[in-house]
Amino acid sequence: MSDHADTGEDQWGALVGHGTPMRRLIDEGYVRGDKFLQLGLRGYWPDNKTLAWMRDQGMRSYEMTEIHHRGLKTVLDESFATLTEGCDGVFLSVDIDVVDPGMAPGTGTPEPGGMTSRELLEAVRRICLELPVVGIDVVEVAPAFDSADITAILANRVVLEALSAIAKRRNGSTYDPKQNLLDRQSVSRITCTSSSDVQGFTKAKRRIGSPRFFDGGIKPICFSNSASDHS
Repeated sequence: MSDHADTGEDQWGALVGHGTPMRRLIDEGYVRGDKFLQLGLRGYWPDNKTLAWMRDQGMRSYEMTEIHHRGLKTVLDESFATLTEGCDGVFLSVDIDVVDPGMAPGTGTPEPGGMTSRELLEAVRRICLELPVVGIDVVEVAPAFDSADITAILANRVVLEALSAIAKRRNGSTYDPKQNLLDRQSVSRITCTSSSDVQGFTKAKRRIGSPRFFDGGIKPICFSNSASDHS
């Protein structure tokens, strides 16, 4: 989920940059193009050459205009049908710039006309409840450009919603947005393992109750089978 496709052949002559990672993943065989979906694209990039490459890979990209006119629920339903066919696991990558900069200004490449924060949280909740999500990341949070920490708070909530939904799925819960708050069933807590550095994992059990931020932004989290419902 992002405002840009990040499928550039290079960025200012370099193969690795914030506008090229999806190209590298597909070119190097880590991801099949026809199983790579993007939601929330907008703006004046990619160019025609890059769009042609994306088309050749069988990629499916949903621009914000299409999401607006067809509805988020319809787009997610269609995406799920593609992602669940012949796939054992799904990786969810959330670029915070998928959200409109009015609600998430703290990012490096903002584009007007994005999702609302509510739409993003709803999408993350559905994805993690209905699909076999094996990993998530939240990227492009830039505190230096933030206002009153609203982008950082949203990024934190994306992680909490994802972890809670994954735990609920493991606990046998299903997606039901109309369910009464008092009818929801929860379990006691989430036991997490946070990545403290790129060399390996440092285990640390934490109660998910208050926001925890790490130097350098949000880092990957591995989760255990016991979990708490914070949806």
